[in-house]
Amino acid sequence: MPSNQSPAPKANRGSKSLSEENQIRVAEARSMLEAHYHKGDIKSHLIQRFGITRPTAERLITAAREEILLELRDVKEWARAKSLSVYQAIIRDETTPVRDRIKAQIAIDQLLGLREPTKVAMTDTAGRDLPPDEARERLSSLALTIAERIKTSEKERLGEAIPAKARVIK
Repeated sequence: MPSNQSPAPKANRGSKSLSEENQIRVAEARSMLEAHYHKGDIKSHLIQRFGITRPTAERLITAAREEILLELRDVKEWARAKSLSVYQAIIRDETTPVRDRIKAQIAIDQLLGLREPTKVAMTDTAGRDLPPDEARERLSSLALTIAERIKTSEKERLGEAIPAKARVIK
């Protein structure tokens, strides 16, 4: 720090306890995070306003972020519970069509993370995954075979539709 500048004054603690003061600091950092300020700007503001060190400002910003995440997690869990109760009510209602009850069960499974992704891969006859290059070669070969069969069947189909005298033989 240059000698002509004095350090920022410490915040007046007065009768507030340290935890109350930290709560105010965290709340300030949180409001700036929610207003989409850059981390560096928040840090500079906290240092200037409260006369704290950079590591302390970092800890305050981290605490503010954790508060926001905890709150979001609570909101997400509440929304998940609300959706779950709606789907369960659909399933319990015996007048609901079976199709809708099945869809509600699928939604519950997805909501609870019970649906696993399905793996799709080219395999050999023993069920082992093929290396990507070999799989690509087999797919290319299969595509060529299919294209040839389509071309042959089209020739046969069109050949039968055209009278023999009208056919052009190459």
